[in-house]
Amino acid sequence: MAREFARTFGSATHALVYGDIIPGFFMFNNPDSACRTCGGIGTDKQTHQDLLITNPERSIRDGCFLRDGLHPKDNVKMIDTLRSLRDLGNTVIVVEHDEDTIRAADHLLELGPGPGIHGGDVVVAGTLDEVLRCPESPTGQYLSGQRRIETPTERREINGKSLVVRGARENNLKSVDVEIPLGQFVCVSGASGSGKSTLINEILYKELWKRLVDSRSLSGAHDALEGVDHVTRVINIDQSPIGRNSRSNPSTYVGFYDQIRN
Repeated sequence: MAREFARTFGSATHALVYGDIIPGFFMFNNPDSACRTCGGIGTDKQTHQDLLITNPERSIRDGCFLRDGLHPKDNVKMIDTLRSLRDLGNTVIVVEHDEDTIRAADHLLELGPGPGIHGGDVVVAGTLDEVLRCPESPTGQYLSGQRRIETPTERREINGKSLVVRGARENNLKSVDVEIPLGQFVCVSGASGSGKSTLINEILYKELWKRLVDSRSLSGAHDALEGVDHVTRVINIDQSPIGRNSRSNPSTYVGFYDQIRN
């Protein structure tokens, strides 16, 4: 490990070598990590002067910032950040369904009124009050309370079977035990970096794939996975492109999003 680090990030050109490797070397902002002159590539790094911004404020002024999606936990901080960018003279464009973000916007543009072939028109454009007063606006109707999505009064009965992950400790997971009921619609939520993808993709999916399909598969660190005998196969549907079109993925191929839109 130490030898590989020294060979990768040291620089014989600039006479930079490493002794004992400590965890701090792997911090992205550690001034004592890779060679500051060449970053370990052996040559000086140069940037064209026309690409440099000499005024610190100009790097976040007179720009156009676009944002698409964020976990609700971070909404307050992000909205404050977006407002700060706006106050510096920037234009901030957000593609968002989140209520707090919609209410914080200075100007709203709603397309629709429906999904897919039922949309494509500008329903309303203006302030929040104008959207709330627009009778053709689904967004305004939901924000004003005229329409709402009711919580189901009945849930599917639990069949008593489940998968149980014991001692999950890969990445940020703190040796947790998690039970996932089978035959249910299960949603895993949490802030970015909290361990959602690690738990499901790196541990649960890969361990099931190892047990059911390919024993050579390596899963994330955990003590045990119980209940595998209740499962006969596992399918991972992600957003990886399945063709030349980057927007084509398993969900679009089987028409999954069509059902949501309609």
